[in-house]
Amino acid sequence: FGNTILAFNPLLLGAYVEPTRNGYERMKKLSIGDRAVINGAGIIGNFVFGLIILCLIAIYHINNRGSANIPLIAITVVIFLVFTTISYYLRKIICAYLFPVFGFVIIGFTIYSFGIYGLETVGGPISAVRIITQTNDFIESFLMVAVISLSIGLMNMIPIWPLDGGHTLELIIKNKLGWRAVNFYRTISGYLILCLVVMTLLSDALSFFS
Repeated sequence: FGNTILAFNPLLLGAYVEPTRNGYERMKKLSIGDRAVINGAGIIGNFVFGLIILCLIAIYHINNRGSANIPLIAITVVIFLVFTTISYYLRKIICAYLFPVFGFVIIGFTIYSFGIYGLETVGGPISAVRIITQTNDFIESFLMVAVISLSIGLMNMIPIWPLDGGHTLELIIKNKLGWRAVNFYRTISGYLILCLVVMTLLSDALSFFS
């Protein structure tokens, strides 16, 4: 993007943003907390976007079904306000410490679920489009969009490079153990990402032809 400090890079299952050479030099001067916030901004964005859609769905139910659903919109709006407020004031702690911890929890839960449900645990673009197109009305479609956005946020917490959580864990490893450990971590992450991509594509293929 010209003189800006970020570059957009498309991938098979999505895309990611990385600093340009100039941007990387500027980021090296930042603290780990500030760089973790940059890495975690996409995760927070996914959560905020998903919660906004849930708020809109709640408002729609209020307008069409009367006051009986007022608690629904109240709870949704409160969750949205609390999350955005906490994310703003505690963003360094959340991005540098909580996201990596939750990332490892997600890995454990995914492994446990994979042992029970197999490839049904994961799904890619084809599965997402298929689920949305099978919904009965646009409200259900919006609900699925919110769920997908929240799911992407959770997936990006996983501490595997080059996911957002992986970039944060890389900062911690580099600070504590040095570049040699970072290179080893990137190698392991590469194999894990490859396995995840293969599993996702295989799950999509089985879902499409079933």
